[in-house]
Amino acid sequence: MASTDNLTGLSNSRSFYLDLGNEILRSIRYKHVFSLSYIDIDNFKSINDSIGHLKGDELLISVARCLISSLRKTDIIARLGGDEFAVIFPETSQEEVKSAFAKASEELKYRMRKNKWQVSFSVGIVTFETLPMDIKEAMKIADELMYSVKNNKKNDVAFKVWQGKA
Repeated sequence: MASTDNLTGLSNSRSFYLDLGNEILRSIRYKHVFSLSYIDIDNFKSINDSIGHLKGDELLISVARCLISSLRKTDIIARLGGDEFAVIFPETSQEEVKSAFAKASEELKYRMRKNKWQVSFSVGIVTFETLPMDIKEAMKIADELMYSVKNNKKNDVAFKVWQGKA
């Protein structure tokens, strides 16, 4: 089965979930933290409808290339589908992920302006100090954090340190 997204060349969701499971196991074994981001392009459907699907694909490819060029080689980047992307930041604390993602965020803004795309991003980034029970729980936490941004004001990044259930 294919492990890459046909359009962007990034890992696809199937491959990403396997990588996330492996990162959770590594984190348990070596007792280290890791971070996970969930990235959504704000209003992508209306943007795609207004500029056309071919230009929409160009936008998705541009986002993928930007993430590849601006994040670290050890980070695992995937297009989960549609306009949703995710990144695993192995052995990365909250401070380290803020620094790593700041560069990507600036590069994304620059590329969107350069292409005259009126695009913004809602991003949730969670650092797991206490490990999630499984892949679904990890993704749910990151997804909920991203949607808290998307449903609030969009065009922002929310950070959270996960220390287990209260």
